[in-house]
Amino acid sequence: MLTKSTSQMNSKKSVFSNSIILVFALSWLYWAYLGTSSTMVIKYDAIEYQALGKIIYQEGLLVFFKTGERYNVIFYPLLIALSHWLADYLPFVQLKILTFLQLIILALTQLLVFKTLQRLQIRRTVTACVLLYFGFSPSLVNTALSSWPEIMTYPLVFGVVYAGLKAWGKIVQGKERLLRVAIIFALAFWAATMVREIYEYVILLFGLTFLIASFRSTKLVLRTVLFFVITLTSYQLLLLPYKSLNYQYQGYKSLTYKGGISFYGLAVSRSEPITGQEFMQFLAFIPGEQVIKNVYGQQAFEH
Repeated sequence: MLTKSTSQMNSKKSVFSNSIILVFALSWLYWAYLGTSSTMVIKYDAIEYQALGKIIYQEGLLVFFKTGERYNVIFYPLLIALSHWLADYLPFVQLKILTFLQLIILALTQLLVFKTLQRLQIRRTVTACVLLYFGFSPSLVNTALSSWPEIMTYPLVFGVVYAGLKAWGKIVQGKERLLRVAIIFALAFWAATMVREIYEYVILLFGLTFLIASFRSTKLVLRTVLFFVITLTSYQLLLLPYKSLNYQYQGYKSLTYKGGISFYGLAVSRSEPITGQEFMQFLAFIPGEQVIKNVYGQQAFEH
């Protein structure tokens, strides 16, 4: 009887394992189909990303830092430069190679989602449903098929979360030195910051969260403060060469030309009063860019 029950449990586990394998297979086949049948449309911010990547590919990293008023950090332009380099050796155009590089990042992220759900001991049926949603979500898949840097943040966010959980565990245990986990945490945030500069401010929010959670004891507060002193020092030292090059060639000490606006700029722009003319221009933009250009002109479209 016990043998039969164990056999049934193993059979169910096997079925769920097969269902997860099937979800991975369906997702990757779907992405491969989209990758081969679609083409990236380069417009708006993507124009700048592509231009910066081409500068790195053709003229080198130093020229990248000499380029004026950059609104983006370096990791995504480096990925674009890599796609240009691979295009020299592979029988595919650069944008197609970039698409498949980004689909590989998406697949890596899906694997990280699976491992996270496994560690949380989530039931395999729920895990399969989550992975299926991830594989066919239009918003997620579209980031891999577009020239946007957000695709690179997906696996790096998992790195930040894992490093943060590991660090908090060491802080609470109080038995080990914090230097190693603090440096790993700083490295994870540094990598994310090199994709989107907003993470330079997100790390401060992490620090505030850790500090609030540590209020249960004085010793825990002291260890948390020590951890973030080491983390922020290491983090800023990692950012220092990049900021120094910006200051040397462009005259600003921030990661990008827009500086702190990357943190609060959207809120400021949305709080500004909108005139009736601007409202009509926004409505004209909904059917497509050609409509607003024809009705209100190129300047209104760029605004």
